[in-house]
Amino acid sequence: MWYETLIDRGLVPEILIRKLLRLGLRKYSARVRSLDCVALSNVKRDFILKSNLSPIAIDTDTANEQHYEVPAHFFGKFLSNSMKYSGSVWDSGVTSLDIADSRTLDLYIERADLKDGQNVLELGSGWGSLCLHLARKHPNSQIKSVTNSKTQKEFIDSQAKNLALRNLVVLQSDIKYFQDSSKYDRIVSIEMFEHLRSPIKILEKTFDWLCEDGKLFFQVFSHKEFPQYFDDKKNSWMARNFFTGGMMPYDGFYEDITDQLTLENKWLISGMNYHKTLESWLYRLKNNQREILKMRETYSEIDYVKSINQFKIFIIFCSELFKFNNGNDWQLIHYLFLKK
Repeated sequence: MWYETLIDRGLVPEILIRKLLRLGLRKYSARVRSLDCVALSNVKRDFILKSNLSPIAIDTDTANEQHYEVPAHFFGKFLSNSMKYSGSVWDSGVTSLDIADSRTLDLYIERADLKDGQNVLELGSGWGSLCLHLARKHPNSQIKSVTNSKTQKEFIDSQAKNLALRNLVVLQSDIKYFQDSSKYDRIVSIEMFEHLRSPIKILEKTFDWLCEDGKLFFQVFSHKEFPQYFDDKKNSWMARNFFTGGMMPYDGFYEDITDQLTLENKWLISGMNYHKTLESWLYRLKNNQREILKMRETYSEIDYVKSINQFKIFIIFCSELFKFNNGNDWQLIHYLFLKK
């Protein structure tokens, strides 16, 4: 699109970007509100049908390049010390991103009912925030974490070595082809399911991978009632540059598609929490922009000006999305499913 060159060079004022995004979100919300219950039910039905008929994931190599093959040093300039690349919970008293991320990692352990000595599988490593945190907290647990990214595996392996962790194994595998004959007490996943096209196929696999009475815990983001796929690469900047092959499910989607696992608990989290996380990333990205540009001396093959500006737009877009309507339309959800 004609405007992408302006975005890539940082020539579009942030205030204009936010105004246009807010206008677009108001129009989108008005279209959703105009649907009656029958039309909305049909949208959800078609969304599930398309998901069930699809492969587990599509465009995984493209999505990997968009997020995870940028050097860890780049992400280290705007993520917290834990390198957590997902939304966190900002309870009262939380005053910084580092505190929010640390408390949220502990919250995952609590809500997933993770105990020392368990056999744990993580689907989607990110930059290792949860698997490294869990390996330190639970030294008698055996943890296996799966990532699609070579860069992420190398980073987590180096961190585990520096911390002398011997209870963590990181595997690089496309989720479409990942197979495992082991049994796990817990399976955890943080914001990976939205990158799938057919989560039901992974839920079926988790049923096989879990021990009897084992549990699956995952964090996802969703719209409160209207789902969509990020398929329109021609007209959608997000689908083209950051979320190729992804989905925005609706609240209730995962309950609707599985009958093998029993829902034990569910926690709805206001989108304002993700908004605060994203604004913290943006603040750090802006403050560290000069340091990031110096990386060109080491990683000359990467256009850091373009990367910085594209990530700014991505963060601003997501921040405005989760802030819309005081965080009541787009939200985070924690799920805990039990194998019985």
